[in-house]
Parts: sequence; structure tokens; C-alpha cells
Amino acid sequence: PSRVGIERIPGGIGSGSANRSLVVITKRPSTGSLADRVQKGHRTRHSQCHPKGQTVTPIKHVVFDIGRVLITWDPDAPYRRLIPDDAERTHFLANICSSAWNLEQDRGRPWAEAEALLIADHPNHEANIRAYRKHWREMVASDIPETVAIMREVMASGMDVTLLTNFAADTFREAQVMYPFLTETRGVTVSGEVKVLKPDPQIYRIHTEGFSLDPPATLF
Repeated sequence: PSRVGIERIPGGIGSGSANRSLVVITKRPSTGSLADRVQKGHRTRHSQCHPKGQTVTPIKHVVFDIGRVLITWDPDAPYRRLIPDDAERTHFLANICSSAWNLEQDRGRPWAEAEALLIADHPNHEANIRAYRKHWREMVASDIPETVAIMREVMASGMDVTLLTNFAADTFREAQVMYPFLTETRGVTVSGEVKVLKPDPQIYRIHTEGFSLDPPATLF
């Protein structure tokens, strides 16, 4: 039968010479333990990128993102109820409570400051602006069971697992209460706490150094 598997996609998670990859969910037949498949994929990618005879560093550390990886993220969710008109809702989320505005909270800006800035420019939208934080939990309404299962299988295999995420500090702590599996790994780097966002190379350095990761032996 088919089961959740993993694929490795070439791509860097920051600056530097270490080759790293993304973990993605696939529905495909798979055999052997997940840890074995991680190492096999790593060896395959290494053979494609490096001269023959160069030593392959086994994967020891796996880093998971959180939003849309371990839990859902849908900022439209509460606004489908609060702003039923599709065009009006799309305009509001694109031009008022936009992704760029929310990203600054992920960088560490306090919600009170963020709301005040928008309300000053859009006083007629005050209620809906405040609704973003007030109804935030509706935006992360469920976990993604298949990826959570992968994370736990990687942990059970003995590999070191940590989390790295763009997330406001206060809402992340709420997410940990909603989803206790976010406390099961060795630790997490939260952008709102370190005041740096992915994909700035600095946040990868902070995570690598903070958790003493060996970059060539790390999969993201």
C-alpha cells in the first residue's frame, strides 16, 4: 500500500557551502524506514552534486518549518465570515491586513503598534483590523497529520529534530498550546523572538549556532 514518503528537492536554506534540501510530503509506495530513505536521498543528491570519491556526510539533523507544513495557515478563514463579499475580502487582505503587514509581526512588531498604524490610515476598518489578531486561531484551525507523522517518525529514528519558523512570538506560544507536538522537538527558532525573518541568512546562522547543528549533516 501507499504511504507518506519524502522527496528531497535541491535548494539552499541560507548562505554558505553546505548543500541542503527541502522535505516535502508525497503519496507514493515506499519501503524501509524513513531514516533510511533520508540517508539514501542524501547520498543520491550528493552523488549528483559532488565529484566521485568525496565523502558523504550522513544526515544527523532535520529542521522542520511550521506554517503550511505542520499546521494549516489560512488568513482568509475568519474573514470569510466577517467579510462575506469575495471582492471586498480580497481587497482588505491584499491592501489593508496584507501579508506584508503581518510579516512585520513575524519580525517582532507588537500587535498594538501594528493595529494602530492601520487604524490611523483606515479608521472605517477598525473592527476588521482588530479581528486579525482576535480571530487568529481560526487561521491555524488544524494540524497537517501526514507531516506531523513524518516529524515523529524522524524523531523516533534517533535523528535530531528542531523547528524554524516565521511566526509572531505571542501567537506561536498559543500555537504550542493548541498543538502540543510543537513542543516535542529539541527546540525552535521563532522569527518574532530573534527579530529576523526567513529567508535572511542570519536566521539560519542563529538556528545552526543556537542548536549546534552541523550544516553538511542538516536537512531542512
